[in-house]
Amino acid sequence: MQNRNSNSQIWREAVTLRRNRRAKYVRLRIYPPGQVEVVIPHNFDERALPQILEQHTPWVEERLRHYSTQERFQLAPPQWLNLEAIEERWRVEYQPGNGQRSSCRTPGEGELVIAAPTPEQQREMLKRWLARRAKEVLPPWLEQTSRELSLPFSGVSIRGQRTRWGSCSSRGAINLNYALLFLQPDLVRYLFVHELCHTVHLNHSRKFWALVKEKEPHYRSYEQALKQASAQVPTWLYMPFQIAPS
Repeated sequence: MQNRNSNSQIWREAVTLRRNRRAKYVRLRIYPPGQVEVVIPHNFDERALPQILEQHTPWVEERLRHYSTQERFQLAPPQWLNLEAIEERWRVEYQPGNGQRSSCRTPGEGELVIAAPTPEQQREMLKRWLARRAKEVLPPWLEQTSRELSLPFSGVSIRGQRTRWGSCSSRGAINLNYALLFLQPDLVRYLFVHELCHTVHLNHSRKFWALVKEKEPHYRSYEQALKQASAQVPTWLYMPFQIAPS
């Protein structure tokens, strides 16, 4: 018991605290290689934090142990990319590159060649390639879902957000995270449903959830799955490993 308390004290002292004006409640997130971040609403009373950290201590320690064993190898650039959303599997080959120049090419089906001098540049080239692949496949998929649901949108962009799968602006423009490529197809489609419903209700009001339920009756199970889905994203991509349950 004394050892556990000591370990808990170590990660608690290293917690990063971030205030967010848009946050409505406290969120705990864990980033590679084991950084714990607490996001709190702008007017939140910090005196309540110790109790919240104590409540989530078992969850945090379990996730940190997972990082220290099973996930640490994923910090290196991967040999394979498994894009479950579009049922693609890519074998990745690395070459030293030409000086400081980096490049990415696809010599054959399911083959990806990254030429870059360092692992950091290799990861960066992989991210760029993922963004390009996402731009090719996600917008048409979103458009198809939009037509099926009769929920039009004004535009779509692909980004690499660290904490969001997607978002919708007040003008009806939708942003999608290219990390969606690592999720199951039905979960990606639900994310589309969620964001398309925001083109009608730019909030999480009862009317919004009623519309979501109309378009996807099993939305509750999908919402819960999305909260855990960051565990499906490779650690080298630097997405949050997991968000603590509220």
